[in-house]
Amino acid sequence: MKTNCFFLLLSCFFSLDLPAQADSLALGGADVPFEMFNESLDRPPSFPGGEAGLLQFLATTIQYPELARANNIQGTVAATFIVNRDGSVSDAVIIKDIGGGCGLEVLRVLSFMPAWIPGEADGQPVKVRFTLPVRFRLEGDEKKKKKG
Repeated sequence: MKTNCFFLLLSCFFSLDLPAQADSLALGGADVPFEMFNESLDRPPSFPGGEAGLLQFLATTIQYPELARANNIQGTVAATFIVNRDGSVSDAVIIKDIGGGCGLEVLRVLSFMPAWIPGEADGQPVKVRFTLPVRFRLEGDEKKKKKG
């Protein structure tokens, strides 16, 4: 059951908390580093549907790996990827993994992410590199610690 298993923390140009249930999404803003393959960025790339669309896509697509759940593996997986000039996502790489299949799950989801609206610099589409931390946390873990 994926809906009671994890929270995701995403960062692109913003910070977002993403619980497993799409009906309880919370958004917060913060600057996050990005790498652009051009001089200056006029408009960052955006996911179809904006931040809420990205949250919903990830919340409904990522599944907590069984191996990680069975071994109580929790933590943050960090992935980096490029949003190309045509909005496609490429070159996804895990830069921090916690094991248990969590990194592979993030790569799986990134591999079929829909095209983004590309970023622009000087009125032209540009490539932008994103770093996306995804936090896996088993729900109920805090309750167990408080009772024990």
